[in-house]
Amino acid sequence: MLDDFLCCWQDGVYSSAVNCLDSLAGLRKLSTWGVKDDVKDPRFHRSPRKLEHDYIESSESLGSGCSGHVKLCSLNSDSAELKFAVKRVRPNSTMTQEMIRAEVQNHLRADCPHIVRLLDVYESREHVALVMECLEGGDLKKRLKQKRFSEEDAIVALQQILSSLDYLHGLGIVHCDVKLENFVYDKEGSDQLKLIDFGFSQAWHAGSEQTLDDPLGTLPFTAPELLQGSYTSQCDLWSVGVVAFMLLSGLTPFPQTGSIDMQKRDICTGSIAPKMSKQAARWSTMSNEAKSFIRSLLEADPSKRLTAKEALEHTWLATKQEEDPCRCLKPSSSCESVSTHTYESVSTQSVSLDSLPTVSSSWKSTSTDEPTTPLSDFAV
Repeated sequence: MLDDFLCCWQDGVYSSAVNCLDSLAGLRKLSTWGVKDDVKDPRFHRSPRKLEHDYIESSESLGSGCSGHVKLCSLNSDSAELKFAVKRVRPNSTMTQEMIRAEVQNHLRADCPHIVRLLDVYESREHVALVMECLEGGDLKKRLKQKRFSEEDAIVALQQILSSLDYLHGLGIVHCDVKLENFVYDKEGSDQLKLIDFGFSQAWHAGSEQTLDDPLGTLPFTAPELLQGSYTSQCDLWSVGVVAFMLLSGLTPFPQTGSIDMQKRDICTGSIAPKMSKQAARWSTMSNEAKSFIRSLLEADPSKRLTAKEALEHTWLATKQEEDPCRCLKPSSSCESVSTHTYESVSTQSVSLDSLPTVSSSWKSTSTDEPTTPLSDFAV
């Protein structure tokens, strides 16, 4: 059960999700029914309090993630026209009980304009139900299929993506599943992105001598060090590099052909096969600044890879500088060319990677059957 994991909650971090949503102001105060005195977050409810006491769950499905299906729901009150999303999470072959604890704990701590709001959590013997704001604009993958992203479009999206990760990393949270599908627009036609799905998230603080080792993620977006079984928050930045390449080209930077083992070797070498002429051709259309940005993230050595904070300060993003709304919430003090390419589908299912073939323990020494060209060797 989740009886004691919230005791580590830190005073001063929590900010009421209801207060952050103007549309909910004055409608309903967060209930403390069924919550023991030692739990400091009023959004967390234990039995006998149930989801049905506060919300009406619809049969309409909004989608599914690594940890459960998401359905539409509304308040069990006179304000039933307001929409929310509810996800019921149960232990399964992908999600262990410990991972569910981490998802709830990490999501409750997050309060950033570029992260989906978690409004209520209901615990029962069978599952945990998470009630969140309803995002209706579709995910970044869907938007990429609908339109061609110019460099300016990509910058707007990447600034928000990096802001959410900079905020999370400041809290000591690693998302571990950064990909197109996990960034969703709040409304149709809006440019406001929000990070979703904390199912694979883990706690790790910068400066810690220990690294993470759980093999989690979505293969096309997975960092080399994660495949090696020793990683930190820098794994999220590699994934941002993949997202950036895809926004500007419609393709993954690494071939999605051949065996799983070959795909993992391509990622670990940080290289693009010359025979993949589409990647090379689309890389050549990007501005020098965009290439520099992508190279700085698709760096196989995580110690040389930009952090989220450093990436936000990259000269390419500075061409369209916007105020970061997440900065005021941090726990610490702290476009030239147009892409003319459409998105090509890749497999992006979140899985536990420990069932996949292993790769060499060295980033640089892995060889492939086909000759490869490092990303940095393409002419700019």
